[in-house]
Amino acid sequence: MKKILTILATLLFAAYLLFSLFVSRSGNEKGEGELCNGIVVEVRNKSGYDLIHNSTINDMLDAKGLNPSGMMMGEVDIEAMENELKTNPLIHAADCYKTNDNEIFVNLVTKVPILRVINNRGENFYVDSNSDIIDAELQPMDIPLATGYIDRLYASEKLYELALLLQESEFWNAQIAQINVTSENQVELVPRVGSHLLLLGEASNFEQKLDRLMKFYIDGLGVVGWNKYSSISVAFSNQVVCKKK
Repeated sequence: MKKILTILATLLFAAYLLFSLFVSRSGNEKGEGELCNGIVVEVRNKSGYDLIHNSTINDMLDAKGLNPSGMMMGEVDIEAMENELKTNPLIHAADCYKTNDNEIFVNLVTKVPILRVINNRGENFYVDSNSDIIDAELQPMDIPLATGYIDRLYASEKLYELALLLQESEFWNAQIAQINVTSENQVELVPRVGSHLLLLGEASNFEQKLDRLMKFYIDGLGVVGWNKYSSISVAFSNQVVCKKK
């Protein structure tokens, strides 16, 4: 009896697997012979700027013959669509899938530029919140501009760290308008308020240097005024060196 029950259980399990496979295939094939009703695009964007428009998505897909509008659902190549959309320098991630309404849903995540770079060679590019370089012409954005002797590696590693710190601080995000790197690799900050230049020295220990500057802003400039000095340097450890006008 025990042997018979074991055989029956095995047969029932096998039947269940076959039934599940049939249902799965039937579900996948449903609607594949029907016309695509169109494309729905949703953009998740943390930059606050309209970097990607629906027309851009349609143009990209049209150029490669991948726009699903007018196709049969079975002809739509989801993977190819995703791969093509990811070639856009402003798109961080792309996820496409078919819906029960015979539509193609496109879920996009855009990059977040945190620094614009115009270097001494005339190159113009952006660094995003993941330290990636963005080669694209963008609308004017309220983010720091970095100028001077800056290559792409320096921008994505050294200046990326500084840009993140500026972005995360409400005060520095509002106060710093420009970053400049001299030919001696000395980092300078140009503030929006005050006629002084902030000298950070080499691209290291940015957090400690900004903390020292913040203390001096509160305890020093708050007493003598913001226009007394032409430069304020925190290039050396535990020092704030000011140059009078």
